[in-house]
Amino acid sequence: MNKQTKKFSTHLFRQIAKNYDISKDELQSVRRYQEIVKYRQFFSAYMRTQHKMSLVEIGKQLKRDHSTIVNLLKKFEDHYQFDLNYANQYADFVYVMKKNTKDEMHTRALKILELIEGKSTIGDRVMVIKKLISDGSQMV
Repeated sequence: MNKQTKKFSTHLFRQIAKNYDISKDELQSVRRYQEIVKYRQFFSAYMRTQHKMSLVEIGKQLKRDHSTIVNLLKKFEDHYQFDLNYANQYADFVYVMKKNTKDEMHTRALKILELIEGKSTIGDRVMVIKKLISDGSQMV
């Protein structure tokens, strides 16, 4: 894992603790409380999609093996596709993480997230995200 990725994952752990009151230790623990599992899924999906981190690298960050990360990401996709509330929570998670990142490469993503935030309903937000995904638009 390169230095920048490690630095960013540390930043991400801090932001999750600050904004969602779930510590790094809880994310790395064996506990399977629904809220903790959800944020493990969010962490995994975010690091995989936004930072192209490998399954093994994500596993090291969460103190799990790569097959567990595969399962977390599969469950994430299932919830994201079929649960509007879950999809909205992930969109908010991405927004919070990007908003609190000073990295210049996220400038375009922040503009997109501001567009999403400007939508009045959850359904409108999700439609913007789905359109970006289906168009193959890159957020970063």
